[in-house]
Amino acid sequence: MIYVLTAIYNRRDTTLKFIEKIYSQTMQDFEIVVVDDASTDGSVEAIKKHFPKVKILSTKGDVFWTRTMAMGVEYIKKEAQPEDFILFANNDHFPEKDALEICYQTSLKYNRAVVAAAIKNSTGKIISGGHVAKWKTRTYPLIPIQENGVYDGQIDVMTGRFTLLPIEVFSKVAFDYKRFPHYLSDYDFFLQVKRAGFKMVVSYDAVSHDTGIKSGIESRIKNPTLKQAFDDAFHIKSHSNMIYMIKYLLKNCPNQYYKIKHIVLLIGFHAIKITKVAILSPFKLVR
Repeated sequence: MIYVLTAIYNRRDTTLKFIEKIYSQTMQDFEIVVVDDASTDGSVEAIKKHFPKVKILSTKGDVFWTRTMAMGVEYIKKEAQPEDFILFANNDHFPEKDALEICYQTSLKYNRAVVAAAIKNSTGKIISGGHVAKWKTRTYPLIPIQENGVYDGQIDVMTGRFTLLPIEVFSKVAFDYKRFPHYLSDYDFFLQVKRAGFKMVVSYDAVSHDTGIKSGIESRIKNPTLKQAFDDAFHIKSHSNMIYMIKYLLKNCPNQYYKIKHIVLLIGFHAIKITKVAILSPFKLVR
């Protein structure tokens, strides 16, 4: 059995199409678990109407992505058998019909490895799957891209876009939702998976397509207002949140010099950005 776990907040039509894609898979031994963070667009009602077999867990709307996924994992652990799996999946990514089966067969082939699918954008370019952590530059380049087959070389981090994990992973690894309530939690999670000794591979035959829907706060805004500059540095849904990035480096960066270097650069970057905006646009507080 595979438990397909996804977290949602609104995006009703996208979520319905995602569930439809899962039910269209060549492998049918699965249960879908949706954790809803208090959607206001009728997502839950629509799922119940069109897909009554889907298990829906609900929050009060104040826990963000990491806690919702952790809630789903805790529910599944109570239901799962030792041979089962959990699939992390984003509801704005649409898998090809054989993606689930390929991930499952690949995991078995590699002795119950963690398997990520290749994620493609609208042009067919692979944009995610497995990544290598380059602590010197604080970058995460993609592993070598292949036309097909499996990459089983060095992988440091994966994402929650479409990744299959054997249930035993969750006896040793958990989401650190208190430290990383939203962004960085998937990278932190998979760094834990690697440290725990689990094999991680990427199947380029399993493909899921990114719809390109934007989420979070855009950090590359030209001529930001003072509010936007502060949000970039501190908002919980900012990709560039300085507080969470510092916590992430303190926890995971293995090199003390790189750790200190990047923390200083982060603080300096946001301090300069906020100061520059405040000086140049002292009265433009909101846009």
